[in-house]
Amino acid sequence: MLVATSELTSAEKLIIQRRRDGSTLPEAAKKRKVSVTVYRGWEQGGEGAPSVAVGKLSDQEQCVVKRLRAGISVRELAKRMKLSRWWVRQMETGAVPVDGLRDYWSKK
Repeated sequence: MLVATSELTSAEKLIIQRRRDGSTLPEAAKKRKVSVTVYRGWEQGGEGAPSVAVGKLSDQEQCVVKRLRAGISVRELAKRMKLSRWWVRQMETGAVPVDGLRDYWSKK
């Protein structure tokens, strides 16, 4: 299940960094001195995304990257796992143990 940091795209690194900072998209855009539209484009894989270092990924971050790469929303993942969106978010943020998500993605 492990995703190596070296395998991350610039967009994935930006998303991980923003999640770690606890920033909203507008806050992250302001910090980078770009418009929200430009920043959103970077997070969606657009051209010109800055390179950021993120280091080792936590289990929660591994699961977020897996979900993003699968192209599914938290809502869809919750539906597939027969859980609430709230509970999936709790696992993705590390507020509760991530075991359920780790098990889910290890089977994919």
